Amino acid sequence: MNMARSLVAVVLAALIGVAGTMAWLHRSQAQVVSPTFRAGIMSTGSDNLHTCQPFTAANHPTRMIQVELPGTFDPRNLQPVITQMDITAAPWTSGNPPPAPYNKATPWSPKTRLDLDLDLGPAGGTKPEMVLIKIIVDDPTVKFRTDGFAIAASDANGRSMFCQFSGGFGLHDATFGAVYYKPHPNQKTMGSYNIGLILPDADPAYILPIFIDPVVQNNG
Repeated sequence: MNMARSLVAVVLAALIGVAGTMAWLHRSQAQVVSPTFRAGIMSTGSDNLHTCQPFTAANHPTRMIQVELPGTFDPRNLQPVITQMDITAAPWTSGNPPPAPYNKATPWSPKTRLDLDLDLGPAGGTKPEMVLIKIIVDDPTVKFRTDGFAIAASDANGRSMFCQFSGGFGLHDATFGAVYYKPHPNQKTMGSYNIGLILPDADPAYILPIFIDPVVQNNG
């Protein structure tokens, strides 16, 4: 607050009282207009995923983890079918059937039904350094967001370990990358991402956007 505004505030306080003065000060400040919800996920503070490094024969994901949500979508009773497939051919953005079960335990609590243990490792080891995660929603009335926030990073680790590539997001599925990330040598790395979905409302004039926030263990 500058000196002139301070002097005016003192005079106003004497004339109209402290409450009136505070209201005047609030109106006199420059007002910042927040963007609307559709410009971003303001309520969760999520960020767009950064772009993956180009996939090449020497640098590409080697496994796809597929999380399929079958039947009618009910966020209170998700029954995901989680499978995995090897990725062996360019452009390295899809797995090679048939899928195999993915049964790695998620022993932490609390958790969502979509939490995953990716069990990644550094380059040159026996574990994959980079994988793809594909989320599929079978219910045709439910769609992924189309504003770049179909999948978004929801914490600092998520911003570092998840990435997106061109063509990865569709109306009923979203595929994105996850890379090995271990900033603390003696600690497991956990990260979160948001799944942005649009549900139909009982009144067709409205929509119901929701966000699911799974936790992923990057490495052990």
